[in-house]
Amino acid sequence: MIGQRIRVLRKRHYWTQKDLGEKAGIEPKNIGGYESGRLKPSRKTLEKFAQALGVSLEDLIASENQMEESGEPDDQEILELVREMHKLPESEKVHLKWVISVALRQHKIQAAMVS
Repeated sequence: MIGQRIRVLRKRHYWTQKDLGEKAGIEPKNIGGYESGRLKPSRKTLEKFAQALGVSLEDLIASENQMEESGEPDDQEILELVREMHKLPESEKVHLKWVISVALRQHKIQAAMVS
């Protein structure tokens, strides 16, 4: 759902729905409707979202399938932890990035060994 993609990108910027509405020139009261899927954005509205969020229109639309495959909207706990990371001192961020990269590399190695 494109609304989920908009929500994920908005939260990556640590923006409220009001922030996104102001930056995109869209009524802030409608942002929740687009994100929930109650409102379907026109192409012009999608262009406004893409510009405000710093992505191309193609990436905003194409990433819908990629997002579903990545599990991004389904793992809210990981998303919340990542959102909270910006509050940490830089030295702790660096450490967490290292831990995550090691875990991902280890997973890739194990997956390669199985196949």
